Amino acid sequence: METRDLGRMGELAFGHLCASVGLTANRSLEADKTGWDYLVEFNFDSPSTPEISTIHQGALECKVQVKSTDKRSRKCSIKLSNLKRLATAAMPTFVLFIEFDGKSMPQRLFLVHFDQSLCLRVLSRIHDAESEGQIHRLNKLEMVIKYDEGHLLEEASGAAFSSAIKRYVGGNIAEYVTQKNNYLASAGLENGFAELTFTAVSDDTIQDLIDMSLGLDVETEVSDVEAIRQRFGMKVSAPFIKEKSVKISMPDVKPSYEGRIKFKLDKLGVPLILPAELYVSEFNSTAPLHMRKIRIKADFFEFVVKMHTSEVACKVRTPVETMQIRRLRDGLKSCQLLCQSENPVYLELDMPSLPSLKVTIQGPSEKPIFNVQPALDAVEAGLKVLTALNIDGAQISFLEATQKSEKIIKLEELLRPDACNIKFDFSSDPALPITKPAVFLALHFAPIGNILVGAFVTMTGKVLSNGHGNFTMISDQKIIERILLRERGEKISKTDLIEAGAEIRRKYEGDYLVLSSLEG
Repeated sequence: METRDLGRMGELAFGHLCASVGLTANRSLEADKTGWDYLVEFNFDSPSTPEISTIHQGALECKVQVKSTDKRSRKCSIKLSNLKRLATAAMPTFVLFIEFDGKSMPQRLFLVHFDQSLCLRVLSRIHDAESEGQIHRLNKLEMVIKYDEGHLLEEASGAAFSSAIKRYVGGNIAEYVTQKNNYLASAGLENGFAELTFTAVSDDTIQDLIDMSLGLDVETEVSDVEAIRQRFGMKVSAPFIKEKSVKISMPDVKPSYEGRIKFKLDKLGVPLILPAELYVSEFNSTAPLHMRKIRIKADFFEFVVKMHTSEVACKVRTPVETMQIRRLRDGLKSCQLLCQSENPVYLELDMPSLPSLKVTIQGPSEKPIFNVQPALDAVEAGLKVLTALNIDGAQISFLEATQKSEKIIKLEELLRPDACNIKFDFSSDPALPITKPAVFLALHFAPIGNILVGAFVTMTGKVLSNGHGNFTMISDQKIIERILLRERGEKISKTDLIEAGAEIRRKYEGDYLVLSSLEG
């Protein structure tokens, strides 16, 4: 009985798969050294309506190692040197398992993609070999690659193979390669790229370290400093930093938890609820009890809580971030509550997976250097306008609300349904002939964060002369003629505004003396 050459059968079968769908399979001349058997090149996609933005995108390419078998063990040992090349290649890589079941044609195809999970396993195994002094023997060491029904293609055909590759890679090969390179650069560094050891020589230094780890802007001096690089939990032998004394800081501390903070004046009151971040010091577990702290950060405040006494230090901060208008309103109200109330305020911290923390606090020892009232008046007026117009999701900053407060409040007053009896003074040169009722056409705009709201409004009433070209108009009726809405960055044509105003004027000319004031 002749011996079956499964390797050659796999080569011929793979060549046929690729040729059947127009793929170019370039055979590696030294597969044992390169780690792959074929470099597979796809044709450019030819959409019916090509876009200029996609013309410069490269065609899909990938490396494939082919394994042929008559067995159904669904696993294969592959040299670590080959796996390293497949895991670190700057392109998509795959292992295609072809099951023949003793027949002459492929019965099943299984495609294993070197995704983040598999690359991580391979690189971790290679680091193990390095720590064992075996890095020079990767071509002698092997790792078992398993496959199962999850890797099975719907049919043993070139079309199924091609479609599966495209599903894994997506529509843009450059984006895939960028994401893979970024992942490879960070793989194994989940717990940091180095271990830093040092000695804290005093209680003040320990306190500074705790404050630093809570994200507070401090630095401190420590001694006997050593830093050793690490990856996949394994350390190199020699430190890359070794100093007797250095100053250290932690400029980019991330919160330990994210959740909500609730403020209320009494235990049964309706709370103000704001998003908050909780910082827990990693030094708390080893620091003396009286030094242990946590920090709670909200938009307008930060609270540092001493864990053994629940004593709370409160500090006001000025937010620079743009946020949802309702969030800004509640933040301003909480600021007002804490800074103006003479009574203690109840604070409750609500963090997922943590027990609720409840403390009683007084306001900040230092009053805020800014006045919250103009911004609070602006966001409350803005919310009334947006609610009436069924607009949700406006974004605004504290600075914007403060600077545009007068305009937003004026717009809300102008649109208020019950605001009809409006008195205003104006001048005219030459003097106006007052022979009939007057209608005053006004256009007012106000930016409520990222939403620009404008309104054409007409007011009818009597015009009284005060002499010397000065007049007073007392309106008895108001009509909101037209509402204008734009998102930030959208422009409004001046010509369109003039035409809209002229159209409204024509409704009243003849029966009324038409006056106008158009504001930006």
